[in-house]
Parts: sequence; C-alpha cells; structure tokens
Amino acid sequence: MSNHASVGFVISILEHPEKIDKTSIPDSLSQTCRGWNDFSNTNFVDEIDSGL
Repeated sequence: MSNHASVGFVISILEHPEKIDKTSIPDSLSQTCRGWNDFSNTNFVDEIDSGL
C-alpha cells in the first residue's frame, strides 16, 4: 500500500457523506494541526509522501 500511495496510486471511497456534517473535530486534533503548521512553516520537513 505505501509504495502505491507514494506514487499516487490510491483511491479514497467515502461512505455516508451525510454524516460528515454531524461530526466534530476534537480540540486536541485542531491543536496538533496548528502546532504542525507552525513547525512546518519555519522548519524543513523531509517528506517524500503523505505518510500513509
């Protein structure tokens, strides 16, 4: 899987899209994303793919 994803051969299937609006993002996840954005905007991040 990881080799395929790193070169773009991946598909995502969304089941029950109507449930997305009913979910909430936990505060801890929002905080982690803000922290990562702050870090990656000021530091070099050596990533070759999405990490899947």
